[in-house]
Amino acid sequence: MSVCMAVVLGVGAYLVPVLASPPTAAAAEPTGSLAPVTDGFGSSLGSNWRTVGGSWRTRSGVLRGSGELRRPLCACGPDEELREARVSLRFKVPASSTDSWASVAVALNGAGDDESLWVTALPYQSGPRIQIMRRTSSGETTYAETLRDTTLTPGSWYRLELEWRHGIAFARVWADGSARPATPMAGHVLDAVDFHPVSGGIRTYGLPSVDADDFSATWLTKGDLRSVTDKGGFAPLSQNLVAPPTYSADRLPKPVIDGNPEWKTLYDEAWSILHDSHLRRPVSTSPFVRTYMDEAFDTDIVFQWDTIFMTLYGRYMGGDFDAMGSLDNWYAMQEPTGAIWRIYVESSGARHPWADGASAVNPPLFAWAELKSYQMTGDLARVRRVLPALQAYADWVSVGRWSQEAPHQLYWNNGVGNGMDNLPTQPGHGGDGYGTGQVDMSSQMVLMWDSLAQLHAATGDTARAEDSGALADATADRVNRFSWNETDGRYYELTSANEQWKIDSIAGFWTLVSGVAPSDRAQRLAGALTDTRKYWTDMVFPALAKDEPAYRTHGEYWRGGAWAPTNYATIKGLKTSGNAALARAAAEKYLAGLAEVYDYTGTLWETYAPERQPGSWITGSRSEGGPVVAPGKSLDASATYLSPATTSWGDGANSTGGTDNISKSDFVGWTGLGPIALLIEDVIGIEVDAPHRTIDWRLTRTDRNGVQDLSLGSLGTVSLVADARSGEASPVRVCATSTASEPLTLNIKDSAGQTRTVTIAAHASGQCQTV
Repeated sequence: MSVCMAVVLGVGAYLVPVLASPPTAAAAEPTGSLAPVTDGFGSSLGSNWRTVGGSWRTRSGVLRGSGELRRPLCACGPDEELREARVSLRFKVPASSTDSWASVAVALNGAGDDESLWVTALPYQSGPRIQIMRRTSSGETTYAETLRDTTLTPGSWYRLELEWRHGIAFARVWADGSARPATPMAGHVLDAVDFHPVSGGIRTYGLPSVDADDFSATWLTKGDLRSVTDKGGFAPLSQNLVAPPTYSADRLPKPVIDGNPEWKTLYDEAWSILHDSHLRRPVSTSPFVRTYMDEAFDTDIVFQWDTIFMTLYGRYMGGDFDAMGSLDNWYAMQEPTGAIWRIYVESSGARHPWADGASAVNPPLFAWAELKSYQMTGDLARVRRVLPALQAYADWVSVGRWSQEAPHQLYWNNGVGNGMDNLPTQPGHGGDGYGTGQVDMSSQMVLMWDSLAQLHAATGDTARAEDSGALADATADRVNRFSWNETDGRYYELTSANEQWKIDSIAGFWTLVSGVAPSDRAQRLAGALTDTRKYWTDMVFPALAKDEPAYRTHGEYWRGGAWAPTNYATIKGLKTSGNAALARAAAEKYLAGLAEVYDYTGTLWETYAPERQPGSWITGSRSEGGPVVAPGKSLDASATYLSPATTSWGDGANSTGGTDNISKSDFVGWTGLGPIALLIEDVIGIEVDAPHRTIDWRLTRTDRNGVQDLSLGSLGTVSLVADARSGEASPVRVCATSTASEPLTLNIKDSAGQTRTVTIAAHASGQCQTV
């Protein structure tokens, strides 16, 4: 799932990846650093230590006792605070305790006795645990906790560590004599900007005595007092509002798929609609910094998750248009808290009223989109430029959508924020979902942290990559612990009381693309997707399972509609979980459905009905753009056809035997995902890894197929075409042309899983090889 698979994890609630090892020369320690504090305790505690509670004594360098001790770490003035610190303690686990909650902790403390942040070791639980806890005058709050067993053997020595970076806390524990682990076992970004540590310390609970030595405090740095508004964000680029390019097939990649020319027609039409209607230059009053891809819904409103999904196929434009500049507009709107709202008014940059309150947040997928772009272009400069925005956004959304008080401590959204408007989710359309745990939102948080881990790794920041990976794994662990239903083979939402909300919807399948679902559970989910009673409908995949009471055969928006974004994510999840053949079959079924509807409508639609509809009903139906059936086309009234879906208004009859509630036409928009991205990546089977100069081709088709003029970012372009052959097991002749100045590695995988590797020479021209 992530670049690091943590062995022990904590609650991934509001966490920021931070350096888990000493800064490199390129990241020098900030000014204001304090001298490290170490203490072998010697024969006495000395004047620097203060006993807050209990009694302590030293003997031969070992501290023995119970209660609480503190030592100043920062001689901070009224406008200063400790900005980062690492405090640790070597301690011996007592042989036994009569109290299962007995603990040893290392702490950072505020100025008052009731202000502390603890990393607490609890050796005597049914499985030893590590917690991050905060104490205030109103009580204690557990922020993070390991869910997997932690080895804390009575009679053995361990080191316990708390690492702090202004509102960010990570915990580690490791056996004495072993190396400090790079990956934290627990961590959290605190929703507590008013906590300003000045001292470090030790605390025990429920133990008559504990032995400890070698207290240390390192990486101590003080600076100006900060607040939540100092989190930072994106430093917007100056405006560069180029004219939208006109459509020209010659400037775009060219799929070769002789066996399905109708899919090539669909591909060309998707690009044509996008260029003709949905590439927009911001108006003069707009603060936007880039000409952008418009979501096809409203000319003066931009929607976050629509824009993100559009970049997932828009990146194929290469040098013809900077599709990722569309996301720069969102980063330019970022507030100092890290907030990026889900809808803005393009002409003014104002947050749209639909993005207020509980409906303010969309699926957190910026980092995923940036990772996809980097994999295609290798543009590391962009990665470095946008990481501060991605990080600040991750911090903000982690706090704002964390159900802290619920037992599951997962993440929440509602039927507006999750993008699936009228899906029967428990908060409903626009309701306050705090306390609930949405499996889609929580899985998307995992995908966000995992993508950040890979982006940090790409910049060489392995420590931040380790931390982000740990946060992804921590959240995934909670989803698997609480949301999975073994009997049903599904992941469900959770109520604030930790009960499963048993609605079988496409939301549960975000666990595939995020890597949350372990292999055995992923296979059960794949089985559900092929079940004709559930999700393998005439048009895959309905947003709501076919046997759910709220399911609608006409779609009724998210009560059965087959949507591009969830189809893309689900198909990618199938491939991620080792079901590439099923992913290809689903993509082909989806494209076949799009092509069938295109044949009689001449366009692409916002969403599609999951089941075939009578020709008479379709002929009598209308959308905002007019009749569904294009002029000059006709349908057999008694036959059935795939069709566009109805809106959330339902399928109320009109006077011509159909409905006037058909979803939007000319929707490219995210519907371009199928004809462009899924066609290239899953049907033809070609995916680019530009940073590693590698192309993977799952070559299973037997017709002449491939893609020409595929962009590799600054490397250039490549064309790959396989000749027709008699069967999948037959040898195939593959020809390559490359404008890249470096050799490329082409990994060709067949349907049996065998991989053959071919090197494409630099500046190759018609290099052919039979494999």
